[in-house]
Amino acid sequence: MLSKTNFSKMSLVKRTITVLPLFILFLSASTLNAQIKKAFTPRYNETISGQVTTIANNVVSAHPTLNYNGSFDNHNFNTFYVDIDNDNSTFNSSSANLANPRPGDSCLEIERVLLYWAAADKGPIFGGTEFDNEPNWNFNDVKIKLPGQANYTTITADEVIYRGRDEHFINDPYVCFKDITADVKSLSSPFGTYQVANVEAKTGTLFSHAGNNTGTSGGWQIAVVYSSPDLEQRNITLSDGYVHIASSTNNIDFNFSGFQTVPNGPVNTNVLVGALEGDRSLSGDRLQIQDINGSFVDISTPSRNANNFFNSRITIDPNGADFTNRTPASTNTLGFDVALFPLSNPGKSILSNNQTSATIRLRSTQETYGLFLLGFSIEVYQPDVEVALLGSPTSVTPGPTPTIINFNTQLINSGNDNAENVILSTVIDSEAELVLPITGLPAGVNYTYDEATRLLTFTVDDGILTSNSQPLDINFQVEINDECYFLENNDDGNFSIQLNTSYNGQINNSNQSTVSSQDFDACSNGNLNTTTVTINTPEPPTWETEPGELDVTIECDDANALNDAQDLAPVTNCEGLPPIKTSGSFVQNGTCNSNGTYTNTFTLTDAYGNEIDTYTQTITIQDTQAPVIDTTAFDFTVQCDGNGNTTALNDWLNSNAGAVAYDTCSEPIIWTNDFSGLSDECGGTGSAIVTFTATDQCGNSSTTSASFTIIDTLPPTIVGFPSNVDNSQPSCVDVPVLSFENYTEESGDGNVNTYLQGEVFRFTEIAPGVDALVNIVATVNTTIPVFDDNSTGSDSFRPRTAFSIANNGDRAYTEFRFDFVQAGTTTPTSLPEFYSNFNDIDGNNNYGEVNWTQFTNSYTVNDPTDLTITEEGPWIVATSGTTEYTGVTNANPQANFTTRNTNASSFSFRVGVEARKNNVSGSGRQHNIEFTCISNYTDAVTISEEITIECDELEPAEDLTATDECGSATINFEETTTPGTCENEFTVERTWTATDECGNTTTRTLIINVVDTTPPTFTAPADIEIFTDDSCNYDATVTQTGDVTDEADNCSTSIDATFTDVVTAGDCEGAYIITRTWTLTDDCGNTATEQTQTITVSDNTAPTFTAPADIEIFTDASCNYDATVTQTGDVTDEADNCSASIDATFTDVVTAGDCEGAYIITRTWTLTDDCGNTATEQTQTITVSDNTAPTFTAPADIEIFTDVSCNYDATVTQTGDVTDEADNCSASIDATFTDVVTAGDCEGCLYHYENLDFN
Repeated sequence: MLSKTNFSKMSLVKRTITVLPLFILFLSASTLNAQIKKAFTPRYNETISGQVTTIANNVVSAHPTLNYNGSFDNHNFNTFYVDIDNDNSTFNSSSANLANPRPGDSCLEIERVLLYWAAADKGPIFGGTEFDNEPNWNFNDVKIKLPGQANYTTITADEVIYRGRDEHFINDPYVCFKDITADVKSLSSPFGTYQVANVEAKTGTLFSHAGNNTGTSGGWQIAVVYSSPDLEQRNITLSDGYVHIASSTNNIDFNFSGFQTVPNGPVNTNVLVGALEGDRSLSGDRLQIQDINGSFVDISTPSRNANNFFNSRITIDPNGADFTNRTPASTNTLGFDVALFPLSNPGKSILSNNQTSATIRLRSTQETYGLFLLGFSIEVYQPDVEVALLGSPTSVTPGPTPTIINFNTQLINSGNDNAENVILSTVIDSEAELVLPITGLPAGVNYTYDEATRLLTFTVDDGILTSNSQPLDINFQVEINDECYFLENNDDGNFSIQLNTSYNGQINNSNQSTVSSQDFDACSNGNLNTTTVTINTPEPPTWETEPGELDVTIECDDANALNDAQDLAPVTNCEGLPPIKTSGSFVQNGTCNSNGTYTNTFTLTDAYGNEIDTYTQTITIQDTQAPVIDTTAFDFTVQCDGNGNTTALNDWLNSNAGAVAYDTCSEPIIWTNDFSGLSDECGGTGSAIVTFTATDQCGNSSTTSASFTIIDTLPPTIVGFPSNVDNSQPSCVDVPVLSFENYTEESGDGNVNTYLQGEVFRFTEIAPGVDALVNIVATVNTTIPVFDDNSTGSDSFRPRTAFSIANNGDRAYTEFRFDFVQAGTTTPTSLPEFYSNFNDIDGNNNYGEVNWTQFTNSYTVNDPTDLTITEEGPWIVATSGTTEYTGVTNANPQANFTTRNTNASSFSFRVGVEARKNNVSGSGRQHNIEFTCISNYTDAVTISEEITIECDELEPAEDLTATDECGSATINFEETTTPGTCENEFTVERTWTATDECGNTTTRTLIINVVDTTPPTFTAPADIEIFTDDSCNYDATVTQTGDVTDEADNCSTSIDATFTDVVTAGDCEGAYIITRTWTLTDDCGNTATEQTQTITVSDNTAPTFTAPADIEIFTDASCNYDATVTQTGDVTDEADNCSASIDATFTDVVTAGDCEGAYIITRTWTLTDDCGNTATEQTQTITVSDNTAPTFTAPADIEIFTDVSCNYDATVTQTGDVTDEADNCSASIDATFTDVVTAGDCEGCLYHYENLDFN
């Protein structure tokens, strides 16, 4: 059975690729010596109207320049390089002439030129190393001189097909390949002399690696494929590889398929081969082909015998003659074979009509050779469709509307088979649109068009494009896009289209394809180029917006109008060409910084680089609007400080009474006021109505008015009030008294866990009798995830805010307002004075915290001062630096400031951040606001204080003075006494009344209750431990336990302490706890604090006993023993002073004796009473002994005999061993014996007595 490998072939009709058939190389099971060194694969596979020819020459011969025409083989010579060129740069050279196979055929065209060089190249071996035959030359390089060239060109192989040197194979053959098609086609004429030099080979003699004289060989071969429209269609396959055929029965098969021979008439086929090592005189090498009956028949030519096909010849003549149009022209090429010949096919017995495959076989029975090239050229049957595509006009200049292009498609089938399943397709490029519907198509021609993919497809019914039928015309139109398309896109300047055509034959159904041609040469060969319509450059675009049409005049504060104006742009005649705007900056006109113009220019460059004239737009900005008073001036009333309240007044004036104005155009705004002084009223009080004027840079003005009033509603202060409590107004210095602990939602969405703008929450009992209603007034770029974070305490209000700010410098904040109300109501209550501390105001490089507080009497910035304080309208604003403080608490605040507030029933503030770069955000920034020293008393004028003192503490009344912040004050004093229930108890009432210049009064009343409430004092005796006696009795009198000391009282003199005892049992017999409570009372019934003495009664007497005597006991028959007290004895004489029921215990320590079954038991006796007192340990020794002897059975008496040497064997093996060894305790025992030998009654007769001893 043969193993086969298919050889694929490609079909080309007039250079049109159609299909990839197969080429398979088969090996028979008997090819033991045939070695495929490189599997054959197609180098060229096409179907064309053409043929193949070849030229070749050898490079190793019997003489360098002379022809060798003898009959010897290459192993019969010391061979030489052939060298014809007299060129010192070459070591061998030979040439061959390529003749025009069709003289006078002007349409003949070279399709492919393939150069091969091959040789036996086993080099000299020295020291086990094989060296190159040409060490200064690369074997895969050759020099070549093409027709008409005077000099060589060195070329390198495209592929080394095989090199035996890599595996030291026999004679180290190699085969190289080079495609020289492009070089040949560039010649003015491909016909003439081809000269090849420097084909490396072994000269002289060559012995294989196995030591056989194989001889030298080498040469080069050029295979030339050409075409002409007048030639028949042929499937041409050129395959290369390397197969070594040895001298034994073998078969190597080559299968050619993928073609179809003509349906009738002669079937013509040419075969091309190239091989090494075929000898002239050695026969047995055969080339065979399988006939139509499946049998392999020999192939022969006039000069190649069937039994010696590879015979050192170069033959390309159809008649088989030697090819001699070469130099040298040796007819014996000494191991180099090239053959091109027509296959003899008598009666179509080998290849028949419509045949689709052929198989060639290589055989040898004696000869050894290597095949490197095998070609097959066979006439085939198939259609040949050519497509012409012409467009008219061929050049257009795009205008305002699309331009029609008419396309004519002409199909001609010049093949010898009908074309079926004809499909033409193309994609319409974006420069044009297909005109639909397509009308006027020939019968049997249909089309489809996919508008999404822009794929146009024509189908031709079978039976229309028959062999040599009339041309088929298909016409359609496209519209070249208008000028704007190209001005916007500038495609490559051409519209190109090409029809891809696929089809198969009616008889030969192999798939074929081609593409349309734009032009055909004189030989009717299409150029296979795309059909192109030249698109000329259209006219440049023009402005359609009139000059000045976009000019506008707008107010400086009309941002929307400015944006709208800036958004205006001129248009051109092509909407897809947006102009490029160059925005002009604002140019001020005159001194008003908001009056001026923007001058914008527009240019446009189309896709061709054309630039049109610049379009100019002017935007005029004017300011005719006065500043807007955003926040009007606020009336400010302050308590008189006696110094004209200068600081508060100047702050109020400098802040423009909190007024805020803005002007979107002409900032900064200049503020002025008409303040001239205060009216003179009571004390240091007075008032003024002030008008504040805001003027922008363009002279536009707005005004707002407010009043500044100094009042004195505070009473004078009494200095040195003689109470332990300061009853003056609060001294507010870092005393947190406002507690934020519990809150509920007062009004809002009903969800206490959401905190929205407009909602109100109530904090209860922030101070005695006062609630706070916290209003969320505004949230600007913020949300409130946590309303009050009490995780570190409830002494501050700590909201957390999340924020998101887009622009650097913008702010985000939440505004709160605290309304102070009476507890449980909404009735406002005023707090005369309180301080608000804003703590831990810090920041970083991304953002900084900002705190706003309503304008108050005064504020203080505390260290560290990494804060910027500004006054913005009614707000005092504190902005942080870039220092981030960690671990800050209210007890250790940093970066803070404090404001003082008086007579306020509400307080407003803001907490937030300021961005220091674009796009900053935070998820929960905490803010700390601490309210300290809030006074919520309702009568600050009259305060009474009642104190109770001991009779020995009363002192005379003090002379007090009074002060007032707004003037002077006088004081009046009164005192009354009321007796009590005893001589040393009474009540004193002292009253001081202070009055200032404005009639405000302050009354301080001190009620002193004089009592004797001071209890006496003493020292109880220390805790003590006492012990029971031998009778378990104890003595707890004060003589034994101690008495009190240091009895004293502020009033009473004769007092004595007493005690009571509580006795509780201890944790054992004879133990007790006596709790003795001492008391002391003075004459007025004041009792000192009880003191307790603990008396511990303990038993510390140990018990006594007598241990049993030492004893010896014995093991029983089972080696067990009884060591219970019944056998060994128990203790006697147990006794204790307190514990009645006690019993001695013991612990045993068992140690092994000097034999199995022997032990020493050391028994230690102990006795402990109920209180843990332990008698002295006593020890008893118990000796355990084994007094039971072991048992055994001795062997029976026996008689033994002497041997031939009068010796005897009396071992237990012969005489027997004891049995039944046993013991109560010992486990491993073995009987022993001693012998007493006495002479018997004859020589050799002995009496042997054994004494057995058991160990």
